[in-house]
Amino acid sequence: MLVNDLHKFNLFVDLDLLELKKLLQFSSIKRFTAGSVVFEKGRIQAGIILILSGRMELYDSIGDAKEHLNIDTLYPGDFEGENTLFGEAAARRYNARAMDKLDLLWINTLDFRRLQNSAAAILAKLELRLIIELSNDFRKKNGEFGALRKELESLETKP
Repeated sequence: MLVNDLHKFNLFVDLDLLELKKLLQFSSIKRFTAGSVVFEKGRIQAGIILILSGRMELYDSIGDAKEHLNIDTLYPGDFEGENTLFGEAAARRYNARAMDKLDLLWINTLDFRRLQNSAAAILAKLELRLIIELSNDFRKKNGEFGALRKELESLETKP
């Protein structure tokens, strides 16, 4: 992936070319084949993952682990793990697998903190964009939840 390609992701729209190059010094690109495990529930990992291409399924195992419950599907531009950037490393709450060929940009927490010391302006832009994206996602999920609640209420009132 070229540095110029990163501008298509909302998380990076405020960064110029030099800032993107600097950010890439503190990150790594990970590639997975379809069906590959990206991370497992319970494993300690810290850092943010941005989907560059492909899809990643977040899921939890059910019963004997042959079945699973889809928690979410992440698409290019979506991110996961942002909560570990501002606190301690935490155990993953679910599993993740590549649904097809998957490319990720990963910034681990240690490199994120190094970025604080050497490129505070870049970090401020990135954090602001994270807040905006999380807020937008919250509003979207809240709307979906409200619609499901109304649907459930209408089913409960039917004779």
